[in-house]
Amino acid sequence: MSSEGSDSTEARAVAVKSTICKACHNVCPMHADIEAGRVLRVMPVKGHPAHMGFSCKRGREQPQIFASSARLLQSLKRNPDGSYSPIDIEQAMDEIAARLQAIMTAHGPRAVAAYFGTYCLNNPISSSVSYAFMAALRSPMVFTLLSIDCPGRLIAGALHGRWLGRGPTIEDAKVVLLV
Repeated sequence: MSSEGSDSTEARAVAVKSTICKACHNVCPMHADIEAGRVLRVMPVKGHPAHMGFSCKRGREQPQIFASSARLLQSLKRNPDGSYSPIDIEQAMDEIAARLQAIMTAHGPRAVAAYFGTYCLNNPISSSVSYAFMAALRSPMVFTLLSIDCPGRLIAGALHGRWLGRGPTIEDAKVVLLV
């Protein structure tokens, strides 16, 4: 093979970037292999003291999820027949605002509720905007993982107060059970 010209099998520059996985609330530290602006692979950080080089399958498959042909890349509107067609984001927001206003006019702000789950709570911007949106609607109907899945934690804190001392850490544990 000649050393002149370029070979299609020539190694491309792959950059390794430190990041975190946002597939759940664990925010595992990850290394991402990036080539030409595209994430090729994400892997856990070996030897990390909290995660010990572990990451779940869902986190490691993020590049395939982002590259999926089924990924939603534009706003869609459901048609009367159940099919979907593209809609400009400005038009979509106007239509959604009009429908929300009609619901609140007919039934009051409590008719609009929001549930903020793992993805929203992991992102401080999403969380802040979501809570501000519900406050602007004057709806108190805001639910989270704690209010739906384990309300006892909120109730116990309200009735008995909070422990202000340091909580247990992974370093304190003699045994850890992961389910």
